[in-house]
Amino acid sequence: MENKQLQALKSCELEMLKAFINVCERLGLRYYLLAALANVGLNLLMIPLWGVSGAALATLIAQVITTMVAPFFIRPLRRNSVLMLEAIFFRKMKKI
Repeated sequence: MENKQLQALKSCELEMLKAFINVCERLGLRYYLLAALANVGLNLLMIPLWGVSGAALATLIAQVITTMVAPFFIRPLRRNSVLMLEAIFFRKMKKI
């Protein structure tokens, strides 16, 4: 009897892990798509104006957007964004 219960528990844990990985994959796809779109869009705007410096600035801005701004719009990542901002500004922020 114990062996069957242990097997059922392992099966349940495995299904939960698969569900978690599935959610992470969907979030990752959205996140990286947003990063790519931000980078391409900013490059299209800034390269004609400033050349190579515009490309560098566009990449920097795209990184800031995807690292600090985008997580506010993805609920499971929102707390990470708050923690990063608290670390940068060395102060506690209000709870989201």
